[in-house]
Amino acid sequence: MDNDLLGSTMKFKKKFPDKSSKDNDTDVKEEKIISKKIDKVKDWLQEWKKAYNIEDYEESFKKRVKAEEELLELLKEFQALSDKPLTENDMLEVIQDTFGANFTTSADLLGSPFKYNKKSFDKTWQDKKDKYVKEDKKNKEFWKPTKYNYDEGMKTEYFHKEDSVNSVDASTNLLGSPFKYNKKAQDMTWQEKKDLVKPKKDFNNKKWDNVDKGWKKIFPLGSSNSADKEVDHRQKAPDDSEVQHGSMKWDSVDKGWKKISTLNDKTVKDMQEFLKAWETAEKKLKSETSREYEMQKEISEKCTNRSVAAPSGCPFANLLQAPAISQSLVNCALMAEQVRRDLGKCLDMSFLPKECKPVWRTQCFSAYKYRRIDGTCNNPVHPTWGKSGTPFVRMVAPDYGDGVSSIRTSKNGDLLPNPRYLSHKLYSKKMKPDLNVTSLFISFGLIIDHDMVQTAINTNSIPCCDEKFDKYPESRPKECLQIDIPEGDPFYGPRNVKCLNFVRSTPVHGECGGRREQLNKATSFLDGSAIYGSTIDRTKTLRSFNKGQLRTQRINNTPYMASPDGIGTNCGTPSKPFKCFAAGDSRVNMLVELMAMHTLWYREHNRIAEELHKINPQWSDETLFQEARKILIAELQHITYDEFLPVLLGEEAMNYFQLNIEHDEYYDGYDETVNPSVFNVFGAAAFRFGHSLIKDMVDLVGSDNRSEGSVALHETFFNAQLLYNNHLDSLLRGATSQKINAIDSFISKEVREHLFQPHDKDFGHDLAAVGIQRGRDHGLPPYNKWRSVCGLTEVKSWDDLESIMNPERINKLKEVYQVVDDIDLIPGALAETPVKGSLLGPTYICLIGRQFKKTRKGDRFWYEMADGVAAFTRDQLIEIYKSNMARIICDNSDRIESMQKSSFIVKSENNPVFKCEEIPKIDLSKWKASY
Repeated sequence: MDNDLLGSTMKFKKKFPDKSSKDNDTDVKEEKIISKKIDKVKDWLQEWKKAYNIEDYEESFKKRVKAEEELLELLKEFQALSDKPLTENDMLEVIQDTFGANFTTSADLLGSPFKYNKKSFDKTWQDKKDKYVKEDKKNKEFWKPTKYNYDEGMKTEYFHKEDSVNSVDASTNLLGSPFKYNKKAQDMTWQEKKDLVKPKKDFNNKKWDNVDKGWKKIFPLGSSNSADKEVDHRQKAPDDSEVQHGSMKWDSVDKGWKKISTLNDKTVKDMQEFLKAWETAEKKLKSETSREYEMQKEISEKCTNRSVAAPSGCPFANLLQAPAISQSLVNCALMAEQVRRDLGKCLDMSFLPKECKPVWRTQCFSAYKYRRIDGTCNNPVHPTWGKSGTPFVRMVAPDYGDGVSSIRTSKNGDLLPNPRYLSHKLYSKKMKPDLNVTSLFISFGLIIDHDMVQTAINTNSIPCCDEKFDKYPESRPKECLQIDIPEGDPFYGPRNVKCLNFVRSTPVHGECGGRREQLNKATSFLDGSAIYGSTIDRTKTLRSFNKGQLRTQRINNTPYMASPDGIGTNCGTPSKPFKCFAAGDSRVNMLVELMAMHTLWYREHNRIAEELHKINPQWSDETLFQEARKILIAELQHITYDEFLPVLLGEEAMNYFQLNIEHDEYYDGYDETVNPSVFNVFGAAAFRFGHSLIKDMVDLVGSDNRSEGSVALHETFFNAQLLYNNHLDSLLRGATSQKINAIDSFISKEVREHLFQPHDKDFGHDLAAVGIQRGRDHGLPPYNKWRSVCGLTEVKSWDDLESIMNPERINKLKEVYQVVDDIDLIPGALAETPVKGSLLGPTYICLIGRQFKKTRKGDRFWYEMADGVAAFTRDQLIEIYKSNMARIICDNSDRIESMQKSSFIVKSENNPVFKCEEIPKIDLSKWKASY
């Protein structure tokens, strides 16, 4: 940071020659002054960071505003060093050079119509407001202190606290205009008024441009998204005679003032009506919820079965800790949802609890050509769609036992079959031969999965199977949903294992109460977050900040992912510990084949960044990093849709869901109304299809294509020994040669009995049981419901399954489930006969196809897009189309010299092996910059 500050300060000094530079005797003194100012900027940056780390929004906002005021003072001091006025562009350049291209201010400092000039420093926003109020009594009435401000920009009438970032309404943005609305000026155009103004020292043509930009800031009336609109303050102002706002065109200042006047009147009226309505609703909600609580309490005292109630989505869930009375909880949740429907979003309101889903206030700059690390602002109209840390979305309403949070029960009211019992009964016998699909297909699928899905789970390990809970079950944490081992279990029974640990996913309860939902810690976009991270802090730990490169370490003189301090040394055996690797996704060390896949993509980024630096040596570290990241994401998206999904879904489904890549034209399917957020069912069930593909062993193959042996899969969990011992190429050759299991009712014992097995034990967890339990935890409806959602034939009896799956699988399901409507999604979908040309049955094809369709349609930065600031040129896009997984392996393995055309399919006459130099390669010279 010190170097960045010094560099930007020197650039500032060069751009605006110092007044004292004419006198050589003052150089030393001048450098001291600049040094002190740099220290001030450093101090300011620390205060800025502290302000953003404050959890309380009101306090954080005040701190940020104070920090911005201090920034203005610093800029005044820099101004004193210059002979020239400091323009807005200069401000942005200096600030962004110092703090990064993403720098924005909470109070819309640079978006104000009061452009930077020496005089404006002495006229604060409050001064202008006070002057406005003083001049007109009506204005005073409008500015009368109120609890809420009206925001025209939201689709619903959303009232938020006065100190909100977005609380400045459209009219206040015009207070700095030199023209006040009057009847006489009604017919004068903007250009005429401009021409009439006599040239003055403090209001020259340059400031006219600033006024124009101020007008551009006005919200387009009637727009449903004005609060999220932004203006690129660096772009050229529109013609003076016409300022365009979406579908509206104002040809004069006066028409604008008329619109603002109308808005002000509507604001006051709507605000008064809303406050009255809210006061009534608030009293009603308090009263009805109080009655619900009293009823709950009365019933509780009469109950003999005092099982503890799980927290619901109700605003007063913390009061309802008596036994669970399902109907009461449902009624309470419905009340909260009714208020939400009637009055819009109410998260900042009155007595409602802070556990409600937070509001993300995000300012977007659509001219910024790189996607944000956390996924925000991909859609400027809906900035949080697809953002990391937001809830999964539902394809269909959840199915909870109490309608709010508890896991569903059987149709007759009994408990559903034990997940471990289902795992043993359904998945222990292999029924189908291996596929001609390679093990690399699984590793790449994991990259996609981890790129789009990371369910938030309590990071503090909760020992749900602690023996003390057997004696005092009521003391077991409410988030426990442990999997009890059935009596007579042939594997865990002899080992005296009675329970498998399971903690529920971190809950979020809708807007102001409601059913339990789950958070996605990853971005929902296919954007390389598994490589780069889904938070800025994570990304910073991975970057070297040198020539756009990611941090690396040398192992056997070859580059691997770094192992920063704090990562730990638990990625080996007790006798041979190895440091774990760091990547964008924390699950990188889960198994060695996944580590190898991460290594390929990590090296690919650095390879691209290095080539771009040779082609464009003038590019900064930030530009190199972002351009390399942009290219890598395009490669990842292309390989997913052009190689991976056709194998998984088949040609018919690819056509039906419009997933095919057209290699000779741009994609025009982007739709800003499509929410790309990941479906809950996709992450919790559908994309877990790969569990059935896993083999027992990891094959190693040498350069002569001869076997170098195999390793039991469970021995590669959190064990990087093969990579540290220089076996990357052997792993990759094995992964592109080894056939995988067919998708059916069979899952390898390596993950069904030895998942993450500790070194001092001979058993581990059960992945199949975990998958079933996770689906119930997330409230996923049963298998039959999903068939209905997908438009497939609904199953009404066991006989109806005969056209969907083979008799042996039907008999197995009949043995463990009472009725067809009880079947969990994963066991039902895996038992389906695969569609011709696909690996999956029709239900999973539907659920996965729908997700990837909207992943593409809802991504403004999708690599095939023709429009927008992020679009590739046609020549660049042609190069991206050359991307393939075989090329990634050739470029980033240690010494692999040949690979089959499709690395996801075993080599054959139809899929021959090529030398690496024969496989198409991206020509990065197409990224040669003209500046």
